Amino acid sequence: MIKEQDVRDVGGTRNPYALAEYLLGTSIDWNDKSPTEVRQIMEKAFSRPYEKLFSPEHESPLYESLGRWQRRGE
Repeated sequence: MIKEQDVRDVGGTRNPYALAEYLLGTSIDWNDKSPTEVRQIMEKAFSRPYEKLFSPEHESPLYESLGRWQRRGE
């Protein structure tokens, strides 16, 4: 399973796949998911529309410190 120290910054943002796994508290085989499933997983993990995840203009969690985000259920 992904741990906080595994969620690295990538080019000024966090790796969205690793962060989604961290927030959901589970490992995900991304290669086994369809684009629609990936989109749904990302929306569930970040509680926001997929279109708003990749822009700091929309206060995306990918551009914020990890401390603000907790795993689901914590």
